[in-house]
Amino acid sequence: VAEFVYADTSCSRYPKPWAVLEWKPGVLLSDIFRNGTSEEKASAAAAAGRTLAHIHGFPFEASGFFGSDLEVTQPISMSGEGFLAFMDDVIFHSPCEAWLGEELSRELWAFCKRYGPMLSASQEKPVLAHSDYNGLNILMEKGSEGYFVSAVLDWEEAFAWNRHADLGNMLRYEANGSWIEQHFIKAYEAEGIVLENNWRLQSRLEDLVALCDMLSHSTAETPNRVQDLCRLIAGTVRGGGE
Repeated sequence: VAEFVYADTSCSRYPKPWAVLEWKPGVLLSDIFRNGTSEEKASAAAAAGRTLAHIHGFPFEASGFFGSDLEVTQPISMSGEGFLAFMDDVIFHSPCEAWLGEELSRELWAFCKRYGPMLSASQEKPVLAHSDYNGLNILMEKGSEGYFVSAVLDWEEAFAWNRHADLGNMLRYEANGSWIEQHFIKAYEAEGIVLENNWRLQSRLEDLVALCDMLSHSTAETPNRVQDLCRLIAGTVRGGGE
């Protein structure tokens, strides 16, 4: 994590809080995934998996948003009921339905009702979740034994939640069992974490929350974003839970 060089939360000089962070060297993980060799992608994915496991090594008694002292002050349930309540609202009471269209909206809601209850059956406990853990927020450096994480950026949305939200975000663009997924998950589990058998489906469910939330805040001025989000949502829903 980049250290703070200076921070001002008084809003006396600027209408919003601001800070200067230390410089961290490295290249974006997304660039390695886009342009690297198979060996480089595997090394970088493994490094990202190990780092995420360390982040998830901080447990919490409750799930929700943090106050100023990193205690959960706004509890949120990780249950299937909470998931369905959110998805019902975002699908049918936001611009999300208009972007998805009637058919895909119905398919999405049916998917949520079918698989959402498994979130209540999960034995996962809340951990420190970054909530935007992906190749655009991870800086990598290359050492003698391969890539390692130089910094994880953009922590402003971090909260106490289940690990699947970060797994789903990281693997959002990966096909099940892809080269990157294999090395990422293998390194993640090598840190002593035992994933539930349906971790991939739970991760897809958690990522649907993020995808639909982003879609609900999209506009006609962001057509590429809308198209990408709709494609990702359709891929999850029409994949039949795979």
